[in-house]
Amino acid sequence: MPQHTDKAAIFDKPAYPAREAAYILNLSPATVNAWSFGQKRRADGRVSFKAVIRAADAHIKLLSFANLCELHVLAVTRRVHRVSLPKVRDSVEYLRSQLGVDRPLIDRQFRTNGIDLFVEHASKLLNVSRQGQEALRGEFELALARIERDNQGNPIKLFPYSRSSDDKATQPKSVVIDPRLSFG
Repeated sequence: MPQHTDKAAIFDKPAYPAREAAYILNLSPATVNAWSFGQKRRADGRVSFKAVIRAADAHIKLLSFANLCELHVLAVTRRVHRVSLPKVRDSVEYLRSQLGVDRPLIDRQFRTNGIDLFVEHASKLLNVSRQGQEALRGEFELALARIERDNQGNPIKLFPYSRSSDDKATQPKSVVIDPRLSFG
């Protein structure tokens, strides 16, 4: 029988190893590790680039439900539009500073003015057309529609893409991650 737990206590709780998060989100483990923990040069161990998101526990390399939602939204820019990681990281940092929030990709402000800020900033970096901007905006909206929120706007359920088809609009919500039910 599923065990119900307080949402606030589990939203940020480190619970998912990168490999499990990769499986849930249909991403490679290397991608999830790079986006969540950064990458290091093998020779000297120094960080060659920083993580895009802020992992729940970078020391023991565990991700939270909030991190899963961030990775889900982040995958849109990388999968569909092939935006380079440095440009994605720069755009996320720009959003953090403009919106004043730690997790801009899943903050409720992102759906209103955050998408436009991200698209505008990324477009300058990428020099994409207005048509390209609209496509990126549409993909963000599809990804955000797969995150169910409570009355305060906090993510409570994630419906990750379960098929690798290119048509994201027609994918069913057949898989749900709900951390309130045995951590999803």
